[in-house]
Amino acid sequence: MDDCTINGSPDGLVAAPRRAEPPPSVLWRFVAVPLLFVSVVALFSLFSYEAADVAALQAPPSRVAANWMGRFGAHLAWGTLLFFGLVGFLLPFATGAIALLMLCGRRMRWRPLWLLGLALSLCALAQFFNGTFAPLLSSDRLDIAPNAGGGVGWLFNHPGSPVLEGLGPAGAAVLYGTLALLFLLLTVGFGNIADAFRAGRARRDRLIQEAEDRAIGSRTELDADDLARADARREARERRRAERDAREVERERAERDARDERERRRAEKEAEKERRRAEKEAERERRRAEKEARRRAKDEGVDDLVAGGLVAPAERPAPAPLASAPAAP
Repeated sequence: MDDCTINGSPDGLVAAPRRAEPPPSVLWRFVAVPLLFVSVVALFSLFSYEAADVAALQAPPSRVAANWMGRFGAHLAWGTLLFFGLVGFLLPFATGAIALLMLCGRRMRWRPLWLLGLALSLCALAQFFNGTFAPLLSSDRLDIAPNAGGGVGWLFNHPGSPVLEGLGPAGAAVLYGTLALLFLLLTVGFGNIADAFRAGRARRDRLIQEAEDRAIGSRTELDADDLARADARREARERRRAERDAREVERERAERDARDERERRRAEKEAEKERRRAEKEAERERRRAEKEARRRAKDEGVDDLVAGGLVAPAERPAPAPLASAPAAP
C-alpha cells in the first residue's frame, strides 16, 4: 500500500501517486535473512520448550533435550519467557513479519520501535492475569510462575511501582491496554487502515451493484417505473462514488502540494544560511586583507624614513608579531 491508494472505484483500486522512495539497498535485504532465521529458530524453540532441559530449573537436566533446537533452543526459549512471559510466544511472529517485509523491499521506518512498545505494553498488561494463567505458569513444562508478563511485567507492576501506586490496579490496566492499542495502530499504520476501510467499502458497493444487476436481469417483466427507480438509484450511487473519488484525489493533491511547499521552504532556508555563511567568510577575508595591507604600508613608510636619513636604522621599530605567532617570554 506504499505505492498506491485504494479508493472507492468500481474496480476497487485507483493508483494515486505518492512520493517515490529509493528502493532499499541489497544489504537491507541481506540483513533480513539472518533475522528470519533467528525468528524461525525462536519459534521452534518456544513451542517445543520443556523446563526440564534447563539446568537452572532442574538439576540435573534431562539427558536428551526435548527441545527441537537442542540445548541452545531450550535456553533461548527460557530467556525469552523469563523476560517477556507469555508474550514471548508472539515475538517470533513479529520479528518474522519484519524480516519478510524487509525481504520484499519494504521500509520499516518506526515500526520496530512501535512493535517494541507493543510488546512492553502487553507484558505489563499480562501481569494482571497471573491468577488466570497460574496453572500454566507453574506447570512442569513452563515453570515461570508467578509472572505472566515476565520480568518486564514485574518491573512495571511490582508493589513499589509508581504507576501502580499512582493509578491503582484498574487505572494501570486501562493505561497499559490503551498504550497497547495505540502501538498496534501505529505498527499497522493509520494510512493502511484507511486504505483497507476504503477497499472494503468499494467491495461492498460493487457486490451490491452486482446483486442488483442480477436481480434486474432475472426479472422477465419489469415495468417502466421500477426500471426508472433502479436507474435513479444506480445513477445516485455512481454520482456519490465519483464525488468520493474526486475528494480523495483533491486530498492527495493538497497533501502533495503541502509537501512540496515544505521542501521549497526548507531549500530556501538552506540557501539563505549558505549565503550568509559565504558573506561572513568574505567579510573575514576582507578584514584580514586590510589588516595585512596596513601592516605592509606601515613597514614601507618606516623604510622610506630610514632611506631619507630621518630615522636611524637602530631606531627602526620592530615589526609587530603576527597574531598566530606565540608571545615572547
